[in-house]
Amino acid sequence: MNYAELVRDTEEMTKRIILKGDIICLVLIGLMALLAIIGLRLIWEEHRERKERRLQETYTGYEYQPTVTDTVQYVNGVEFHRMGVPGKGV
Repeated sequence: MNYAELVRDTEEMTKRIILKGDIICLVLIGLMALLAIIGLRLIWEEHRERKERRLQETYTGYEYQPTVTDTVQYVNGVEFHRMGVPGKGV
C-alpha cells in the first residue's frame, strides 16, 4: 500500500465517522425539538385549564349557590323545595 492509498482510505474513514456523527446529532436535535413541543403544549394546556377554573370559581369573587325558598310541595310523600334565584355564597 502506498501513501496515496493510505490518504484515500483515511479520508473515506473520516467522512464515514463525520457522517455518522452528523446523523446522530440530527436525530438528537429532532428528539429534543419534539420534547420541547410536547412540554410547551402541556404548559399551555395547564395554563388554559387553570384560567378556566379561576373564571368558573371566582367570577366576581364568590361562588354561586342555589337559594332554597319556603315554598314546599309534597308528591307521593316526597318533599320538594322550590329553588330560587342563585345567590352569592361566602
